[in-house]
Amino acid sequence: MAGRIRDFDWSATPLGPIADWSERLKLAVELMLASPLVSTLACGPHRLLLYNAAAARQFGDHHPAALGRPLPDTFSLGWATVAPYYARAFDGETVMIEVLQDGAGKWVDFRFLNVNRAFVKQTSMPYPVGKTATELLGSPNPRWTELYGQALDTGEPIRIEETEHTLGRTFDLNIFTLDGAQNQVAVLFTDITARKRAEAALREGEERQAFLLKLSDALRPIGDAQTLRATACRMLGEGLSASRVYYVGYEPQAGYGQVADDYLVDGLPSLAGQYPFEAFRATYGRIADGATWIVPNVWEATDLPEHEREYYAAQDVSAWVSVPLARDGTLAPCQASIDG
Repeated sequence: MAGRIRDFDWSATPLGPIADWSERLKLAVELMLASPLVSTLACGPHRLLLYNAAAARQFGDHHPAALGRPLPDTFSLGWATVAPYYARAFDGETVMIEVLQDGAGKWVDFRFLNVNRAFVKQTSMPYPVGKTATELLGSPNPRWTELYGQALDTGEPIRIEETEHTLGRTFDLNIFTLDGAQNQVAVLFTDITARKRAEAALREGEERQAFLLKLSDALRPIGDAQTLRATACRMLGEGLSASRVYYVGYEPQAGYGQVADDYLVDGLPSLAGQYPFEAFRATYGRIADGATWIVPNVWEATDLPEHEREYYAAQDVSAWVSVPLARDGTLAPCQASIDG
């Protein structure tokens, strides 16, 4: 293939004669030809195709006519599938990286050699060229260095999705060796954070619906109110991985709330018992309107007086979600999930 490329009349193409090619393009062609794997280059806005001997064997009847032709014309049937990936590459999502080793030969960090505005825009990082990941991020995901080193060690390209928690983003990575002697890799990446969040939300919705169906099926045949409450508390506790789930019956005339049927994990004290309105005035006042009440940290619940916070903390209740029901301004029985 080296001979075919050398003898091809490139002057009749937008690339022009080989003598006018940039050193970077010449180096890319040399690396492509030296690779034992199927390797191709699509150059310029027309995506003119260059490829090595391994690719020529894969191209079948398309070889040798494919050389120097636009990729979309040569493989028109499959172009619609791969076009987005080429668009990403030409939009500047490819980054050149030098992977760094310690004295023992372990891959420990990486330095950015070449990026562009697309990279900076997608990552929101300051201009990184010449800096290491540790210098930029402090504590970057070590998996990235491991993956870049793996690509150098094996010579095999890697396709994987990885999250950089420091940036709060997830990327689709295509990693391949650029110059093994210089420990350099190229990475084609795409920010897929929005897609992953959408997928997670979809899974969460499906899981929620499946749980509600399971709960409904379990409660439907139960005729006894106490058994129904206890079953609901247990299933909610297990399903939500909560430390406690309990049911509260309110007795406005008697002036107290009755905790019963509480589900709890081993080692926690039960909260079953009566709780006078007067002693927990702030708690009762907070849930009287029937709105769901979320307390992420009891010590930061400034709408509760100290004695109520201290009581909850003493019972290993550090956070909770309370779902009250109010009819005409009067509290009806309330279901509360608690994470102690």
